[in-house]
Amino acid sequence: LLFAVLLMIQLGIGQKTWNGSASSSWATAANWSPNGIPTNTDDVTIPTGMPNAPIVSAATATCRNLTINSGAVLTVSQAITVSGTTAVNGTLIIASVSGTKIFTGNVAVSGSWNNSASSGITFRGGIANTGTFASGTGVQTFDTNAQAISGNITITNVTVTGIGLTNNGILTISGTLIGNGSLTNATTSTLTINGAGITTLTNAGTMNVVGTGAITTALANFTNTGTLNLNGTGAITEIINNGTVNLGSSGTITTFDNASGASVLQITAASPAITTLTATATNNTVNYNGANQSVIATTYSNLILSGTGTKTAAGNLTVNGTLTTASGVTLNMVTNQLLGTLGTISNSGTIQTQNTSATP
Repeated sequence: LLFAVLLMIQLGIGQKTWNGSASSSWATAANWSPNGIPTNTDDVTIPTGMPNAPIVSAATATCRNLTINSGAVLTVSQAITVSGTTAVNGTLIIASVSGTKIFTGNVAVSGSWNNSASSGITFRGGIANTGTFASGTGVQTFDTNAQAISGNITITNVTVTGIGLTNNGILTISGTLIGNGSLTNATTSTLTINGAGITTLTNAGTMNVVGTGAITTALANFTNTGTLNLNGTGAITEIINNGTVNLGSSGTITTFDNASGASVLQITAASPAITTLTATATNNTVNYNGANQSVIATTYSNLILSGTGTKTAAGNLTVNGTLTTASGVTLNMVTNQLLGTLGTISNSGTIQTQNTSATP
């Protein structure tokens, strides 16, 4: 302990504890013990039970590490820069859009984070939430350092600038997701988005795409190795799938690549709006598992027709692996051809063909 104290003195690190004896102003020296307004080398503690709760309302507030004890409240109505970590065990209220708000180290919330003013905030050390996190509608920017988010968090608008952001929890981005950085949804994590314009988007866990927002992530930069559930109406530039994609609804998907033998695309949409579907990788599977559906004319490895009703070919179908039709399902080739090597046909339903180039 003595060594730690001596080291802190040598490094110029101070300790400031709020006493609130004079007023609620952060910028009043007498409100702190020892006397003096905190600087960026001071660790600040906001305890409960003081005569006045602190408010940042005038000059920019700075400190090194910030700790808000359980039951205590800090209100920020002006600029604040925390150069170290932030521990919100009580309540932090962002009450104004005035001033720049930067949290450099990890922000750990076990109490309440309430951005009631919907202010823009910059994070540079990630967020760990086990309490209540209300982001408001201001843009929350993640920059400078690679970061992670954990816990259950909903953020309306996110910008990732020049860094990698990883979701290790349950993250919902209900508004915009943009920036020249990357967002990775880790294994066992859940990410829900309403479109994205971020440079790189990677899913290894469970990702849900809902709402009307488009995903304009550049070609080859939206990859899935986990489970991707598409239930929105926005357009998507490209998906490279090495996991499982469940396509319920979407706008136009310009390019979809079932890129490996582990790739599974399950389509319940009646008329899947995929401009170019690549499903040639050996042992990849496309399963039309809805009701009456249109089957995209392309080359398949394994093609499964399940669910119910009639599956109508939109053109010639080439199947080089296994063709499976489930009980109660009809494959209607209309005037099109069923082509390919057709290694195996597993038919428990009905296949209506006018022309077949392979022998079942």
